[in-house]
Amino acid sequence: MARSIICCRAWNKSTSTSSLIHWNLPSCSYRPVSFLSPSCSQPSPSDALGDTDIYSRVALSSYESSFSEELEMLRCRQSRVFVIHTSIQLATRLFAEAYKNGMMSDGYVWITTDAITSKLDHVNSSVITSMQGVLGVKNYFKPSAQTSDFIKRFQRRYHSEYPKEKRREPQVSSFTAYDTIWAIAKAMNKTNVSEELKKVQNNSVNGPLFVEISKEGWSLLDGIKRSNFTGLNGEFIFKDGKFSLVNAFQIVNVVGKSYRELGFWLPDCGFSKNLESKDGNETSMKNLGQVYWPGGPWSVPKGWVSPTSNKPLKVAVPAKAVFPEFVTVKKGSDNKTLAEGFSINVFKKVLEQLSYPLPDDFIPFNCSYDSFLEDDQMQNYDILVGDTSISSGRYNFVEFSQPYTASGLVLVVPVKSDLTDKAWIFLKPFRGSMWALTAIVSIYNGMVVWMIERSCNMDFRGSFWNQSAALFWLSFTTLLSPGEKLHSNLSRLAMVVWLFAALVLTSNYTATLSSMLTVHRLEPSLVNVDSLKSSNAVVGCNNGSVVGKYLETALGFQHKNIKLFSSGDDYYQALKNGSIQAAFLRTPYANLLLSKYCTELISTGPIFHVGGLGFVFPKGSLLLSDFSEAILKIFENGKLEELEKAMRANYSCSGVGVNATDVDGLSPENFWGLFLVTVGISTIALVVYGLCLHKNELKCPGKSTEEAKNKAVEFVSGAGDDKQRNEVHPNEW
Repeated sequence: MARSIICCRAWNKSTSTSSLIHWNLPSCSYRPVSFLSPSCSQPSPSDALGDTDIYSRVALSSYESSFSEELEMLRCRQSRVFVIHTSIQLATRLFAEAYKNGMMSDGYVWITTDAITSKLDHVNSSVITSMQGVLGVKNYFKPSAQTSDFIKRFQRRYHSEYPKEKRREPQVSSFTAYDTIWAIAKAMNKTNVSEELKKVQNNSVNGPLFVEISKEGWSLLDGIKRSNFTGLNGEFIFKDGKFSLVNAFQIVNVVGKSYRELGFWLPDCGFSKNLESKDGNETSMKNLGQVYWPGGPWSVPKGWVSPTSNKPLKVAVPAKAVFPEFVTVKKGSDNKTLAEGFSINVFKKVLEQLSYPLPDDFIPFNCSYDSFLEDDQMQNYDILVGDTSISSGRYNFVEFSQPYTASGLVLVVPVKSDLTDKAWIFLKPFRGSMWALTAIVSIYNGMVVWMIERSCNMDFRGSFWNQSAALFWLSFTTLLSPGEKLHSNLSRLAMVVWLFAALVLTSNYTATLSSMLTVHRLEPSLVNVDSLKSSNAVVGCNNGSVVGKYLETALGFQHKNIKLFSSGDDYYQALKNGSIQAAFLRTPYANLLLSKYCTELISTGPIFHVGGLGFVFPKGSLLLSDFSEAILKIFENGKLEELEKAMRANYSCSGVGVNATDVDGLSPENFWGLFLVTVGISTIALVVYGLCLHKNELKCPGKSTEEAKNKAVEFVSGAGDDKQRNEVHPNEW
């Protein structure tokens, strides 16, 4: 029973080991325990390391001949972080073999748990030599008077029984064993335990093992779980049926002839140089000082080995992409596979951000992304570079980097034809209010000119209908009339100002009409998903993409109404000939397609939130975190945006697409000042004419002042005989 409790406690305290591991995916070596009592189960290395990812697990055997093969297998992998959880006897042989194979050199990280670290005081110098640079975690219990008294008694008795032994210090496990025996003794005093025993069988690696246990064993176990006293290691107490964990762990570094105490790890404040520090939650070992690593203390190992020119990074690329602007594969002069495109350019920019070189080798594959990922082919590659969509279902097989494109799904449709509006397009340069105001001002200016000229011009006299027709004609055609037909300087002044205003209006009318005739007014033929579903319209999406499944499950399209495309150019043809009414494309695809066909296609509706495009890694890849960090860097420094613009810049669309409301008619607000000046000058001319008429200062060419005055009075009073008016010859005026 005592051994079982010590074993559980030794495993559980390894949670501090996981805090040491800031490297990616360590390998864990351990030796399975052959026997444990029914009351204590042994956690797996994964449980002992908490949330730390484990790249591989190696169960060590007791045979030294197998060590070399197992270590060679670990050395062939990328991980260089090894957590050893086994007995001290097996660990000494393991480190000796690792030292012989060159695995205690620069770049390696070795971490040992308490099962090994707490016994370093009792190993010889040859073992310490083979363990240089090892980091160890062990239990730490604050010394007390009770502990000091136990150590003195232990040393006296140990020396009396083993006088030739130099090391007489008890191990921490001795304290735990002592406290455990006390717990059992106290429980036995409270429990009536009979001497009658029964035999039970437990299976071990060496075959069946028969153990005699007390019939009152469960009562005794219950008494032990109720233990609550202060022992050598502090409080001996069970919580929820489990032994309480230690409160502090000591971090040591094997260097020289022994080891160096670096500091402590506490659950509440993380790493600390001493136990007095209670503030913060330091997750880094930096404040513990310089660590001597295998091979030297100068640099912290990155924990894994980088690909080299002899063994480059295996990069999977699609042999044929739906949009070749993202990935294009071809053969070079030396028959080496070359890849180019937007995704490849992003990959190269990411490599520039890494702090270590990564030689690469592009390897094309000829199947869809789904087939490639679901067949577990990523285990043969280090990374997949392409326009691969990030989706939750694919996480069952692989892992993704940070997306390097905007996330979203866009609806692309053809533009709506506006032929029905072209018959009346000549009216659209001016708004209705502008047409009305122009007509009113024209009539007003024509009336002013008519009133001034009527007294001197026989053409403006006659019957009511003749004068009305003359007024209407004068209002809209005086701009084309010869200037000498106007006899009065006042009418000429009004006409010159109106001529200037008319030139401004006609030039703006011509410019606006030209813009409307040449600029395409893009309006979507369909505006929402509901109209597509209600009309059973056929829609398109990429072949081998997760978009098709999204259209069925999330948006409710029928499978028969979804058409898959393997080429980006096929979308344009299908949308133009009507084989599909809309295309659902991820944002980067839609932007590219609209750059090529900006006058014939348009995006509409909301953006549907789906995953973006990212790089694909096999599960447990050591490159994943570095690539995701590098992608964020090129996002922030603007290099990614430059790559996107460069991709779309290859297509110069001749037309400029605008919405229907972007080109609008001119309104009076644009010309109110011009109209104000025109009306003002005409009004002033009319007022001056009235004053001159009142002062008898009116003169007409070829007529006396009195005769001109009479004609003007006759006009104002409305008197006069039509017959007499008609008999007057125009030459007289």
